[in-house]
Amino acid sequence: MALKEGIAQCMYHDSRGLATIGIGHLIQPRGSITAMPTKAPAKFEQYRNGLTDEEINEIKRQDIQKVVKDVADPRIKVKLNACQTDALISLFFNAGAGGKQRLYDSLNKCDFSAAATYIKNYGKKKDGTYINPELEPRRREEANLFLHCKYPSGTAARVRCCTYKLTKTFPEVKPGEYQAKCKSNKGKTGCQEGGKCYGI
Repeated sequence: MALKEGIAQCMYHDSRGLATIGIGHLIQPRGSITAMPTKAPAKFEQYRNGLTDEEINEIKRQDIQKVVKDVADPRIKVKLNACQTDALISLFFNAGAGGKQRLYDSLNKCDFSAAATYIKNYGKKKDGTYINPELEPRRREEANLFLHCKYPSGTAARVRCCTYKLTKTFPEVKPGEYQAKCKSNKGKTGCQEGGKCYGI
């Protein structure tokens, strides 16, 4: 999971611009980091100082537990092997388990080739391109894992928090103040979001 999601000790925006932390943990269904201080102040305070590796692993464990329940959905009536289960966990973790009746139908017919094709194409638009281009290799790898039991290799990208601390008058930090600070730290402390610092 970490290989696809990366590991972030501080808040960042995912590909949809939503506040995220840890290993793909969505902090709230809607809203950016900059909107959180007013729209979700409790959650912003909870995560503004970042997470330790232990906290990241605990949140990941809780998130995966929820997804494992989705994979154990009674609508899936066939027994899946470990590779197939892991592929569905990755898909559901990233895209949710809702609205996938066609996938369940293919599974229940034991048409695993059709199920793998469904996984590979999930997130495609009518013109054949993906809603998010970053999804293409992920879906391809999930389909390959499901059908051929080939796990992707590599090392998870790690994003650490910027060293800049928000001012006491947070969240009304002067834009030039943190932009300049982040620019000087970029590449050294893992500044994200076009040079904007969030977190500690």
